[in-house]
Amino acid sequence: MPRAHRLLKAGHLHHVVAFGNNHSLFTSSADFIYYARIFEAARQEHPVKVYNYCLTDRYVHFLLEPQEDDGLPKLWQKVSRKYAGHFNKNHDHAGHVFQRRYKSFLVQPECYFFVCSRYIDLTPVKSGAVQEPSEYPWSGFATLAHGKESPIRLDFHELYTRLGSTFLERRAGYRALVFNHNGGDLNLENRRQVVLGDPEFKARFKSLC
Repeated sequence: MPRAHRLLKAGHLHHVVAFGNNHSLFTSSADFIYYARIFEAARQEHPVKVYNYCLTDRYVHFLLEPQEDDGLPKLWQKVSRKYAGHFNKNHDHAGHVFQRRYKSFLVQPECYFFVCSRYIDLTPVKSGAVQEPSEYPWSGFATLAHGKESPIRLDFHELYTRLGSTFLERRAGYRALVFNHNGGDLNLENRRQVVLGDPEFKARFKSLC
């Protein structure tokens, strides 16, 4: 089956997932810290707005918006290569660290921003790593829900800022969205569809994706 094309123009929201190549991606806090550091360095060269993320043993999730055309693949290549070199050197590993191709889903913000963000927040809970998302240190939840600093700097999407007129109101509103969600859960792990949105949004980008 042919690979799906990517929409690589600046200013579009993406949910990006990259999987480890049949092994743990992070084996210590030092690994997580190194990945966050090289990601921050890479985004200085290839700017992206990061609205949420989660780094787990099996995969990494990002909800982000590239600020330059083709910025996402350039950033991802730089980060993946640097981290692979670090991992292979420090863990006596040879070969690919990540699966060859990351998944990138074009997201319609009005319909799927909070759905994707919640999905990212609950990833470590579903995996059994923690009982509450606030207990997990390698994600953006603590920033969005409690205002704590994050290893990867977050930007605040317009939809997030609309949750309240103050930081406290926005954080409370975000917690309510995560914990009181009554809709269906998103499943991206085995999904090939590259556009998350309503029929009109999908039709708009059909010829480009």
